[in-house]
Amino acid sequence: MNSQTVSIITPCFNSEDYLDEMIYSVVSQTYKNWELIIVDDYSTDNSLIILEKYLIKYKKIKLIKLNKRSGAAFARNKAIKLARGRYLAFLDSDDYWERNFLKYSLERIKGHAFIYSSYNRVNHNRDLIDKSSIIPLVTKDEVLKGTPISCLTAFIDTKKIGKYFFPLNANREDLAYWLLLLDKCNYAYGFNFCEANYRLHKKSSSAN
Repeated sequence: MNSQTVSIITPCFNSEDYLDEMIYSVVSQTYKNWELIIVDDYSTDNSLIILEKYLIKYKKIKLIKLNKRSGAAFARNKAIKLARGRYLAFLDSDDYWERNFLKYSLERIKGHAFIYSSYNRVNHNRDLIDKSSIIPLVTKDEVLKGTPISCLTAFIDTKKIGKYFFPLNANREDLAYWLLLLDKCNYAYGFNFCEANYRLHKKSSSAN
């Protein structure tokens, strides 16, 4: 484990319209000690062609190709297994971060095992729809009532909490994952900095 590296976990399925922007938001981060692990979930568009060009240019980007459609949770778990960093962050292939997301997350996680932050919801053209709210201290009860935590801003210190994987038999794998983590650390801490953008479009999970 590299004690300062952030492992960024990205599942990808038919995201040709958004991959360039997602990857640019990672390589443009002011904090540079990261690895980006992309798991292609058997895309049938031009996603792989786009990804291959970045593998040549950036050694810190890794690509795993699945040979059948398996879902985002399975894809994330494949990447988590290979992650070498102390910290885990999650960025889906149609979302993007602002330049200081990693910097601010690393500053806030000191003393904590599991944090998250607010984010913008934007449309296909990046127009702002609204901004998420946060709860400063999230327990399992808050998650069960309707979690404010998003994969897009979740930030985990595996040295303090360990490395865990997304349950595959749940309707809401992300919610089940937060409950699993909160069994280990009791609280997730929310912060108000907004350096992430969740894109709503016809193919996004929220739109459906």
